[in-house]
Amino acid sequence: METKLLKQNEKYVIGVSGGPDSMFLLDNIYNNSELDINNFIVCLVNYQKRKDSDYDEQIVVEYCQKRNIKVYVKKWQWKTMNSIRLILIIFKQLLVAYDMIFFYKLVKNIVARVF
Repeated sequence: METKLLKQNEKYVIGVSGGPDSMFLLDNIYNNSELDINNFIVCLVNYQKRKDSDYDEQIVVEYCQKRNIKVYVKKWQWKTMNSIRLILIIFKQLLVAYDMIFFYKLVKNIVARVF
C-alpha cells in the first residue's frame, strides 16, 4: 500500500461500510508496519436499508474492537416512511448532506484529516 501521502502524526478518518473493498482498505492499513493504527478513526453510517446492514455494522465494530481501533457508528433511525415518494426523494438527497455534516463534526472534534 502506498503511504507517501499520509503524514506520520496526523489523524485520519476512514469511512468503512463492512463491504469487501472498505474492509480490505482497513485491514491493509492495520497490517501496514509503516502506519500507526492509532492515527486512524473508523466511521460507519448504517442506513438499515438492506437485510444485512446490521451484519455489516457488526463486522466493522467487531474488527475494530478486537484490534483497539476507534470506531464511530451512526445508525439511521427510519420511521414508517409510507408517505409521498417525492418527499422520500428529497429526503434521500438531504441524507448525503447530513452524513457529510456527521463526518465533518467528527473530524473537527478529533482534529483529523479525512482519508
